[in-house]
Amino acid sequence: MNKTPCFSPAHILLPSEQIPVGQWGCVACDQFTSDRSYWEKAAQAAAGGPSTLDLILPEVYLEEDDVDARISAIHAAMDDYTRNVLTRAVDGFIYMSEQVHRELRRYTQVPALFSPHPLFENFGIVIDRTEACIRLELDPSKRYALFFGLIRDYKGLDLLLDAWKIYKREHPAEDRRLIVAGEFYAPKEKYLKQIADNGLEDDVILHDYFIPDELVRYYFSVADFLVQPYRSATQSGVTQIAYQFDLPMVVTDVGGLPEIVPDGRVGFVCRPDAAEVARAIDRIWRDDVLAGFRANMEEEKKRFSWDAMCDRITELYRLVK
Repeated sequence: MNKTPCFSPAHILLPSEQIPVGQWGCVACDQFTSDRSYWEKAAQAAAGGPSTLDLILPEVYLEEDDVDARISAIHAAMDDYTRNVLTRAVDGFIYMSEQVHRELRRYTQVPALFSPHPLFENFGIVIDRTEACIRLELDPSKRYALFFGLIRDYKGLDLLLDAWKIYKREHPAEDRRLIVAGEFYAPKEKYLKQIADNGLEDDVILHDYFIPDELVRYYFSVADFLVQPYRSATQSGVTQIAYQFDLPMVVTDVGGLPEIVPDGRVGFVCRPDAAEVARAIDRIWRDDVLAGFRANMEEEKKRFSWDAMCDRITELYRLVK
């Protein structure tokens, strides 16, 4: 019996050498999908030439009256770019986690080098904790754990809420709280119900809105540690924000997270299971442990410099030229 494969290697293309890369490149950041001003500025930067901006529909425009016209324009741009813009094949790749590398190798054997995501230096540096508490209207006498970023189901907030119930049952002290900071991109009601069902109304501080850049440093200066209880992931930009602020982490052993957060050095890695996350929270929430992790982060984060990424890109260029 003859078998026909369902998939074939992807033909990945780049724009021709005549296309200005400044207009072509458009970074579609999750944290900006609902920020209309961001996309208006991107449109101004891309005006007058082919751009990847013409190939996407930001979520901020989904409810607009002209959404059908926008989709039709995207289809037209795809057809045009396929014929007239995307004329060169990709000769090499930079990947940010081994999971991505494994997936890449299913489609191509061209040279590929590992380079983790650099630090997010644009958010500033750690500030005084009391000042941060005042800015966020938080009680400085309490201690805080942080869940940060857009709230999608794969990020495992439900695991964390169940883990917090376990943790609070074993440690009923009233001075510890969980901050959930980020806009919901999953049904909010089910998480509110879970908070109520778990009896966590007084324990979970919900800042469920888009966190602008100028406020990020306050959250990472208030918290004792970050929790990323993801069910799946390739890598995470939030991890690199934590490194920028020397904030220890609890992460799950999915995707590339264990590559970026060495277990027992800058945080703890656990299985995506509520009991395991609760145990990791219990282990990390000790002043001596947190202090040790913060000290280790100063050395560990050196591998996430922008210079290191530039060196890696240069090395890849030499391989493929």
